[in-house]
Amino acid sequence: MEHNNMSYRDILYRIGYFRNLKNMSAYSLSLALGKDQSYIYKVEKGLIKISLQNFLEILSILGVSTFEFFCPDVYQDANNIKLLKELNDKEVDAVLTLLKIRHK
Repeated sequence: MEHNNMSYRDILYRIGYFRNLKNMSAYSLSLALGKDQSYIYKVEKGLIKISLQNFLEILSILGVSTFEFFCPDVYQDANNIKLLKELNDKEVDAVLTLLKIRHK
């Protein structure tokens, strides 16, 4: 598996991505951090730099692990494996059939 470096801009994008995924406004997240109402907006736009402490607090508020944040492909693979383990034999056969059809 190829690993790409995540840029600062990518990090800012992912903060916004997870914030939106949790249906949380920039305003609400700013207040949850104890910051002024425009803090997250300014962070996501790259207008101000974010401290490591605030970054980790944002992840905590959003319920996102650092692993999930920085390794989205591996995290998704782990979730998929967990889901596959919950399938019965008939469901596994159906998934394998779909994969075979897709890779033809």
